[in-house]
Amino acid sequence: MSRRQFRLAAAAVSALAVATLCTGAPAAFADPGDPYRVNGTSQENPGNTALINPSADVQLEIHKYLGAPTGAGDGTEQTITDRDALQGVRFDVYRVGGVDLTTNQGWAAATALSGYQITAADIAGGSITVGGTSYALTLVSSPVTDGEGTATFTQADGVGLYLVNENLAGSGTITNVTSNSEVAKASITSAAPFFVTLPMTNPDDTSRWIYDVDVYPKNQTDSATKSVEDKGTVTSDNGNVGEHGIDYTITTSITDGSDPLGLYVIYDDLHPSLTFAGASLALSNGTTFTAGTHYNVYTAADWETAGTLYSSGEVAGGPLVTIVFTDAGLEILEANRSESVVTTLNTILGVQDEDGVIENEAVFIPNESWWDQNGKPGVDPEDPTTPPGDPSDPTDPWEPGIPTNPVESKYGNLVVNKQDPTDTGADMSGAEFAIYADPTPGDGNCSAGDVTGTPIDTGTIGAGNTLTFAGLQASNWYDGADVADEADWLSYCLVETKAPTGYNLDATPHYITVDWETGSTTAPALATELVNNEKSNLGNNLPLTGGDGVAALSVAGLVLVGGGVVYYAATSRRRRKAESTVEQ
Repeated sequence: MSRRQFRLAAAAVSALAVATLCTGAPAAFADPGDPYRVNGTSQENPGNTALINPSADVQLEIHKYLGAPTGAGDGTEQTITDRDALQGVRFDVYRVGGVDLTTNQGWAAATALSGYQITAADIAGGSITVGGTSYALTLVSSPVTDGEGTATFTQADGVGLYLVNENLAGSGTITNVTSNSEVAKASITSAAPFFVTLPMTNPDDTSRWIYDVDVYPKNQTDSATKSVEDKGTVTSDNGNVGEHGIDYTITTSITDGSDPLGLYVIYDDLHPSLTFAGASLALSNGTTFTAGTHYNVYTAADWETAGTLYSSGEVAGGPLVTIVFTDAGLEILEANRSESVVTTLNTILGVQDEDGVIENEAVFIPNESWWDQNGKPGVDPEDPTTPPGDPSDPTDPWEPGIPTNPVESKYGNLVVNKQDPTDTGADMSGAEFAIYADPTPGDGNCSAGDVTGTPIDTGTIGAGNTLTFAGLQASNWYDGADVADEADWLSYCLVETKAPTGYNLDATPHYITVDWETGSTTAPALATELVNNEKSNLGNNLPLTGGDGVAALSVAGLVLVGGGVVYYAATSRRRRKAESTVEQ
């Protein structure tokens, strides 16, 4: 017998045996009431209390709590102090036909039923067949838990065997009585259907029967949360420029109680913009799980496509990621029920969608009982190679698991506009830019020291004198939350690395923020930056050796030199003439 088959058999015997009616805290009769009375009237056999009163009225009080109380119930009233009561949970009570508890033959029949695993088909069909004998199921009442978490069923002349089935689907709003808050139905693993005899032998006085029976069916609760780490302002883990990493952490509970889990499956239907790049799992106490030994990872294009076993590498297109625990992994979970499972998914942002918002939510199946209650008939969640079908299909809906909270990452674009301020129509194409994550965000400026190392993206000004950096993480929304204080915003530094022909480089890095609130349902967030360029030497020409400027200077020099020579010659002639006149 495989471990899975053994778990199913053991669960059937322990959950449905007549003797194992409930799970409750150890007996503490703070207010025991009178288990021999129903509606204030004694129901005991007036002739001999050791015999069942065949015409007695019977009563069943079903107490529902959030979680699985410890200890074993015995039909008597218990005191529960460590769990919160639930209001609004419906129970369907069926009378089992053909079982006369006033005879030993009737008790033998009831005992034969104790090992039978009740199915939804049995309940829907209205009968159980065991050993060739059919027992009719007649719905007699559907009590709902009240403000104290108790659903009460009373039946006149009701001695007999009953089947109790918790009906979460048929329940209305379920409320935690202590916190007065609604409890999601999907977070509750309903108790397995169970048999109960009315009356029962009093465990504290085995010479009498109790006609007012208290049961505390196991109520296991599970939860899942999700957080996101946006890595969009740094280069991706594999070092590729322009790749932005997003890591998701899924924290899932391990069902309390002592029943075998049977299965444990985590689904994450990733956003189409994401590429899956790997997973790692551990317990909240740090114990790590090994892929292939404790769990297996599968990827599929969607819910309607067969999954394939994942080992390494990248899977693009937002695949459906399915993580299935093996028997070895389930043993670790069952030994650590007070811990949580922490699953980390590594993803890379690809092409952002129309609004730049990357929303993601995961679901998980906490145990086999939950799946039997909520899952799709005929689907084995432990075999992802068989596609289960789209759970959102209105013609064939099903519940894939307990959902986490949704998380969002938000991305936007930066448009760089390039111009000559003195000639706005000038062609500025060919200018190159790099954008860096600002290592000192929130200070409002970028320095030369902020634009070193590897940029997160580069680009070239094209036609129209513009350049768009797409898929930049929003400055004021990261790790799944809005960041109100601008001093905590993430920022970028834009630097021109090559000037257009005939122009000087831009001298100063530009401080950039991308405000997610500038986006819409049809467009991502948008930041714009105008970068002006001045012409080389402000448009002036410098003199060059051998050029026109030198020639002009040479001519001017010659003119000056020639004038000087003429002046010198004229002066000399006048001087000689004067000297000749004096001598005469």
